Amino acid sequence: MMTPWLAQRAVDRKDAPALSVGDRTYTYAELAAEVQRRAAGLAAMGIERGATVGLRAQNSLDWVLGAHAVFWRGATLVPLHPRATDAELDFQLSQLDFDLLLVDPNDAAPDTTVRTVPLDELRGPEDTVCRAARVAMDDVMTVLFTSGTTGKPKAVPLTVQNHLSSASASALRLGLCENDNWLCCLPLCHTGGLAIVLRSAIYGTSFELLDGFSTDDVLAVLAERPVTLASFVPTMVYRLLEACEGAVESKLRAVLVGGGPIEARLLGEARRRGIPALPTYGMTEASSQLATLSPHADGHLDTAGTALEGVELRIEREDGTLCDADEAGAIWARGPMIMDGYLNRPDENTARFRDGWFRTGDIGRIDRNGFLRIEHRLTDLIVTGGENVDPGEVEAVLRAASGVRDVAVVGLDDPEWGEVVAAAVVPSEPVDEPAAFFEELGEHCKSELAGFKTPQRWVICSELPQTHSGKIHREQTRQLLRDAPVE
Repeated sequence: MMTPWLAQRAVDRKDAPALSVGDRTYTYAELAAEVQRRAAGLAAMGIERGATVGLRAQNSLDWVLGAHAVFWRGATLVPLHPRATDAELDFQLSQLDFDLLLVDPNDAAPDTTVRTVPLDELRGPEDTVCRAARVAMDDVMTVLFTSGTTGKPKAVPLTVQNHLSSASASALRLGLCENDNWLCCLPLCHTGGLAIVLRSAIYGTSFELLDGFSTDDVLAVLAERPVTLASFVPTMVYRLLEACEGAVESKLRAVLVGGGPIEARLLGEARRRGIPALPTYGMTEASSQLATLSPHADGHLDTAGTALEGVELRIEREDGTLCDADEAGAIWARGPMIMDGYLNRPDENTARFRDGWFRTGDIGRIDRNGFLRIEHRLTDLIVTGGENVDPGEVEAVLRAASGVRDVAVVGLDDPEWGEVVAAAVVPSEPVDEPAAFFEELGEHCKSELAGFKTPQRWVICSELPQTHSGKIHREQTRQLLRDAPVE
């Protein structure tokens, strides 16, 4: 048994910076004092070890304090996205027995039978002392929902051990410095953002919290604050490079880039301009990272790096046999940071777990030196006229075409072909003649790809549909293309 990590750091790192929000920096002692005030409020409501507390709010200081207060009490935190629809929220609330729901005081109270309390009402008197709970390594610390790119979100229970193993493996890959300061502009309700909060408390290092991503805010923080680490999704990298003509001013030593495909040439451009980008592969079910390119690796920007310490990766054919080096197949993973199984999904757990191995749902290949290349999600594979089409391959070709800023490729049901390849394109400049633009893109694809891989349906959009965590929302992209007039 142990006390929560923040309680430990309030003793051994009490005067070290823990969190900066705007112009205010909290030491670990100050952060723990604020958390105890809120933990006392939770205690008065009967929240203790084993309770389940939902948290639905925007990124904010109150979010961090509320989350740590839940951990301080030894309860399970269930982060919920503040932009979730009523239907999405109803579904998520139906998956667990909630004891309490903490909400943003600026938002309308959700229509639910769960006891609901605004975050700002947790704050008790100053100098409140609330004894930290004792927790076990196998206690469920968080339940996170997958982003739902291809269906209903799944509830992922993660233990204290899962989060600790993830943070330890990440530190071994990236290195750990006493003055590390992580920029957090990802949603705290998803694993990329939450991992920064937890890692910082485990390491005794600090992080800078933003209420979201904007190029101006991020560039300003990187220039003005001692930020050494950051986590971005590919779209953020695209936007930062677009917004900054020259080099990005910062003290960064490493930037994790994951959550979707990104071309090696763009990662190279980011590095040349002051963003030391490291491609990474991870998922909610693994508490974050599974593979990451080493900061010391020479090249290999077209990969996701190698497996982290304690992680085993294998590539399997459909018949369950192991693939050869550089042969594409299903990615399976094993390690102490991976969950034991989804909540309320017995059939899926049976299909995706075998002898301690977890089928990630992605297709990839591992070369002879252990570098992992992600091909696509298994469910994203397009089968047209009996031919398999990797959407990532088509997207890479289209991104290299003139006039294309971003693109998403999906399959649309078709009575003749089974599926047809379709593309949603974000142009870099306004397009006056869409039909001519699509014809040019089609000819570009045919010059690089087999004819059956060339998109047959197209749509122009100002931004690609995204999940709350910033990934491409495949189902919404399909609907966008279904609704588009045929060009």
